[in-house]
Amino acid sequence: MPGRIEFKSGKLRLEGMVSPPKGEGPFPVAVVAHPHPLFGGSMDNNVVYALRDALCGSGFLTLCFNFRGVGKSRGSYGEIDGEAQDLVAACEFIRTDPEANPDRVIVCGYSFGGLVVLSAIAKGLKPTALILVSPMLPESGINKDETLRRVIPLRVPTLILSGGRDQFFRRQQYQPLLPSGGSDSKLMVIKSADHFWVGSEPEILHAVRGFPGLIAANP
Repeated sequence: MPGRIEFKSGKLRLEGMVSPPKGEGPFPVAVVAHPHPLFGGSMDNNVVYALRDALCGSGFLTLCFNFRGVGKSRGSYGEIDGEAQDLVAACEFIRTDPEANPDRVIVCGYSFGGLVVLSAIAKGLKPTALILVSPMLPESGINKDETLRRVIPLRVPTLILSGGRDQFFRRQQYQPLLPSGGSDSKLMVIKSADHFWVGSEPEILHAVRGFPGLIAANP
């Protein structure tokens, strides 16, 4: 059963929920980052739940958590840098779980959470694979953002899910994130989905469960 937990990000205490898969560990681990805190985003979100269910059902010990200032997490909005610190702390925390395989870590982000994932990678986070759902992009664009320019194209297997009816970001904007040529990375467009994915959650589960990077992380 999922269990509520607390962990530290710097001097702040954050709340989260760990969902264990069936069977016996050690399990590969997954961490899910939620949408924008200033617009009601939290770990209690339909896309976060869909990612959690897909990952946990695929054998991953999965951590969803609230960024600083959200729910029972202490602190206040951190202008992306603070949230990137929270994500790094979440990954470090779940790696210490006695049932975790610390060498196999998938990091996921939805919308704002996707941009936080990219920022955390720029700060040195090294996941086994990435899953980004409608990731938010900087206003200046990826290629003009000095921080993100250092990490693209992404060097780990990455699945990007884009809604064909997304109100904010077009699929073409995500292309620079992925390497050209053959790789285990993929940009998948779900035509019926908009940015919020209401009613399209089963498409997320199906896409995640078929992602080669997920299979490689849990052979």
